[in-house]
Amino acid sequence: MKNSTHKPTKPTKSTKSTQKNTAKKARDEDFDDAFEQEPIDESFMNALVDKAIAFAKEAHSGQLRDDGSPYYGHVERVANRVRLHSDTQAYITALLHDVLEDTACTYQTIAKTFTEEIANDVKTLTKDGQIDFESYMKRIVIKYVPFYIKLIDRLDNMQSLAQCGSDEKIMRYKNETRQVFIPIAKAARYANLPEFAQLIAEIEKYL
Repeated sequence: MKNSTHKPTKPTKSTKSTQKNTAKKARDEDFDDAFEQEPIDESFMNALVDKAIAFAKEAHSGQLRDDGSPYYGHVERVANRVRLHSDTQAYITALLHDVLEDTACTYQTIAKTFTEEIANDVKTLTKDGQIDFESYMKRIVIKYVPFYIKLIDRLDNMQSLAQCGSDEKIMRYKNETRQVFIPIAKAARYANLPEFAQLIAEIEKYL
């Protein structure tokens, strides 16, 4: 099955700049007020982009999606959409968003190779067997970057869901999205921001 032909409205340069500033401000507000954080060096982050792409490709090498396509294709689609409306650090985080959950990569490796903040956001996006999906989602929506990445990740999964070949899996995933994912996403503090509201609406079209 081909992905939906629905395409999001192409943002203008002004809109993208505003949303990137919103992302930075929101991320800054996520920090604990008890700590002073060093400002993000965008040139430093830009230098890490090629390394992050190569790292993600190697980490997911040989992995396939349910439809038989290379897993990195999913990672690349998610990261590219994140890059439209956010900064380079969020883009790198999106490239790495599945490496802890689906590969042998460790938190320490991400923190050392990239930054501790990126490693923390990737860890937030990583679901282990110790928590249920509802608790996992409530953890994610607290922070701007993980929440934004998770919405795009879920949208990409919904767009390719029909190709997974299992009616039971499709129904289970849709029910999880309808009953848990969407209600928690809509109740989150960032849900009314335009970029979040648009993604939630796009996801709902596949239910």
